[in-house]
Amino acid sequence: MHEFAELLLWCHAPTLALRIRALQDEDPTLRSRVAQQQVLHVELAALQQALVSAWRLPSLLSENAPPGAPSAGARTVALAAQLARHVASGWDNAAVPDDVAEIAEFLHLSGSATLELLTGVDGG
Repeated sequence: MHEFAELLLWCHAPTLALRIRALQDEDPTLRSRVAQQQVLHVELAALQQALVSAWRLPSLLSENAPPGAPSAGARTVALAAQLARHVASGWDNAAVPDDVAEIAEFLHLSGSATLELLTGVDGG
């Protein structure tokens, strides 16, 4: 449920979600948070944090939980979902190097070893 604000957007405002996707299709270097700000006038991470607080949901649903709060499993899922979203259009997505760096730090591996591991899993 890490990306529940995005799920809510797709369920309740798919036109807005499609507008964000179109902006990123037009400019593959455009980061999600920038496209979200342009279309929604708020980043989904901030919206999600506000909803977690307002609805008194578990803090694990908030991307901005205190450092160390998410379990290793929750962090793994978050990083995997982020990478999957970015490679959906191909490994040349501009956000992939940042994802690889985050995953490398999490796994305590070099960037090249992490990329090799990830592309080995994907087969690409």
